[in-house]
Amino acid sequence: MLRVPVAAAMAAAAAAVMAAMLQPATASAAARSYAARGGGVAATLSFVETSGIDVKNERLRITAPGMPTYDKPVPASGCFKVCDPGNKPVVQVVDLYGDGQYEVVLDLWTGGADCCGLVQVYVPSAAMHSWVLSSRNVGHYGAALTKLGGREVFVSADNDFYCTFISCAASGLPVQVLSFTGDAFHDVTRSYPALIARDAASWLKLYYRHLGEGEGVLAAWAADEYNLGRAAAATSMLNQQVAARHISRSFVRTLQTFLTKHGYLGAPAGSARLGPASITTTTTTVTTTQTASGGGVTATFSFQGKLPNFTNLRLRIAQSGTVLYDAPVVVSLPGSCFDTCWPGSPQRNHPSVSVVYLEPSGTPQVLLDLYSGGAHCCWIAQVYSYDATTNTYEKSEHNFGDPGYAVKDFLHNGQLAFLSADDSFAYAFTDFAASGMPIQIWSFAGGNFIDVTRLFPALIAKDAAAWWTAYQKAIKYGDDTGLIAAWAADEELLGHKALVDQTLAKEQAAGHLRSPLTGGGAKFVAQLKQFLKAHRYTSG
Repeated sequence: MLRVPVAAAMAAAAAAVMAAMLQPATASAAARSYAARGGGVAATLSFVETSGIDVKNERLRITAPGMPTYDKPVPASGCFKVCDPGNKPVVQVVDLYGDGQYEVVLDLWTGGADCCGLVQVYVPSAAMHSWVLSSRNVGHYGAALTKLGGREVFVSADNDFYCTFISCAASGLPVQVLSFTGDAFHDVTRSYPALIARDAASWLKLYYRHLGEGEGVLAAWAADEYNLGRAAAATSMLNQQVAARHISRSFVRTLQTFLTKHGYLGAPAGSARLGPASITTTTTTVTTTQTASGGGVTATFSFQGKLPNFTNLRLRIAQSGTVLYDAPVVVSLPGSCFDTCWPGSPQRNHPSVSVVYLEPSGTPQVLLDLYSGGAHCCWIAQVYSYDATTNTYEKSEHNFGDPGYAVKDFLHNGQLAFLSADDSFAYAFTDFAASGMPIQIWSFAGGNFIDVTRLFPALIAKDAAAWWTAYQKAIKYGDDTGLIAAWAADEELLGHKALVDQTLAKEQAAGHLRSPLTGGGAKFVAQLKQFLKAHRYTSG
């Protein structure tokens, strides 16, 4: 995983791109292309590379089962002329949602002397019979598509800090992690505290090397610390540096104003970075109501407040207009919520409540999506099922941990199940950012959540292959135990015990299987085997 500040790592990548672009002019134009495939999807980016740094005729072609061929010029919106190919891999075909449906990701460069990485995501839309494009300018240092905690995310740095407090070259940019859900990019940095803490430590080390001229990197450190919820410690450190005359009081005031404006200061760890509106104190109580219906059932979920303070969560369920359930929302699982659980999605246009069919017959259930709050964890699903004997709804609930869940129709028969990952692997062998979490699939029947992962060997095999690829990339960082642990769990589910034993022995002999936090080698192998047995991946 990352061993230096994200900005520094991204700077090296950006420099490599610019160096390649500034090679001596060639005598003639040359056709170039990048291609990738996965899950039946094939994508090819073609272009003509002319003299100097010019690129023209840039075009993307996508083929996928059941979808018409996409073959169009790459949109140049946000670019100076044409969006140049960026960091390799320029084209990736990846399952961003973890639902078995693959998207196409392009890494592009806007052109110009001092900016910017551009990420384009193409999502297949059966309804529109085409591919839907979303794009994000990720600033000077670009973004790296990385699998963290079982999901694909874009690791980047906050470009708002660039050239803000000091010269551009001396600026520090705190780590930023973006997920892609709901056909849009979302800042989920606070879901990865281990990565933030590592970034903060790197910035602080760099600051002490440049006392008296390190305001830029100290700003990045402070942003990381506020993202971790360490406001008191950050403020104390800034005051100490003012007293030592390494920084000025005016710099601190400017920094705090900037962090407040950009959602770092004033928002607790775990909350989304929504900007100043999310941290402004107000005496007005905001009530939000979300409604879902289906099969004669109408569910109304209401709550008051906004991030990070929610109160009076309440669920009301009616059948054919008759109210059969009306009660406060309470999570009964011990230790699940820090205070009051948050709505999974506070927005009206993306409700936390839905009416779904989780069993093959009967009345549909009401599904309520909740979040624990806090820096790191947890997504909770509550299912309300109709009980004819009592003529009301009974609650069942399950804590899916940090990976959360997605509701999918895996068998294409209308019966839904929960796609997730095993949260028990988080921190088991290394820090969270370097941990792998093997796939889990849960069905719901008779008021119970049932682990049915073994019924989907093709999805397990695909997950195992992804973890093996991630493990091989992580070997060079010396922090690979968490990723091979997830691979081993998947392979044990497939009944490949001999393969797991042989592979672990081979990797140990090669000097791999390392973790800077918990150790590795033979100790790790023994710990992993005991862990897999305790969690019922293997019986031997």
